[in-house]
Amino acid sequence: MGNDKHIQPLICPSLRLGHLLPQGEKKNGKKQMQHIGRNIISLIFSRVSSGIVLFLIYTRLAQYLGPEAAGQYGLLAAYVTVFNFFIDLGMSQLVIKKISEDRTHASKYLSNYFTVQFILAVLFMLIMDFSVLLSNYPLYVKNALYVAGFGLLVSTLSLPARSVISAFQRLT
Repeated sequence: MGNDKHIQPLICPSLRLGHLLPQGEKKNGKKQMQHIGRNIISLIFSRVSSGIVLFLIYTRLAQYLGPEAAGQYGLLAAYVTVFNFFIDLGMSQLVIKKISEDRTHASKYLSNYFTVQFILAVLFMLIMDFSVLLSNYPLYVKNALYVAGFGLLVSTLSLPARSVISAFQRLT
């Protein structure tokens, strides 16, 4: 116990950002932090502005469609949102992380992820279609849900490629 002089304290008041960066990057540390800060601010701004625009679009859409059609549109959006959530299961984030760590295995991750994504997309499309089949919605609502299920299948097949492209992005 008395020989703990080699243990550094967790909080060191003299620790600066420059101490954490490699020697060649100490000069660019401030610029990198400013770049990251600008990226965060632009991301927040884009999320807030897209939320405002979507709110305005949905309110106008509800006024245009009327109560019954707006409810049917909401049902369609709810089905797509729920089943889209279960198709990915967070795998895209995992693939992005793994490829970012080691880019040499990108083709292996892409093929495995595409295979799993295709199986899950077909499975959940069938589950969605079966639940729609058992429901007592009007025929045009059922047809719209079938088309949305197929569209969900097609759109989720692009997730593996988008994940690999995102993994190869340089964020700073």
